[in-house]
Amino acid sequence: MWLLQGFRAHGLPFVARQSIARPLEQEAVMGINTERDIEANLQIGPTDQGMVRLFIEADGLEIPMDFSPEEAEDIASEIMAAARAAKAKG
Repeated sequence: MWLLQGFRAHGLPFVARQSIARPLEQEAVMGINTERDIEANLQIGPTDQGMVRLFIEADGLEIPMDFSPEEAEDIASEIMAAARAAKAKG
């Protein structure tokens, strides 16, 4: 389950938290359907150099990911398609 808090555009925080407990013996392979008990912050916004940055912070690890505006639009389209597919599964 994802809890989304504080979504605002233009570099202000978008916070996604996932908190799902599961037995340790099931954690051998990480994949799209693997659930984790991890809390992470995700910020999305434009940089001063005309890029779109996804900034992820979790457990003291910071991951900045920069994309051109065109790449960001492609990513947004993929997210929207995934959301439609997830809704269809109900």
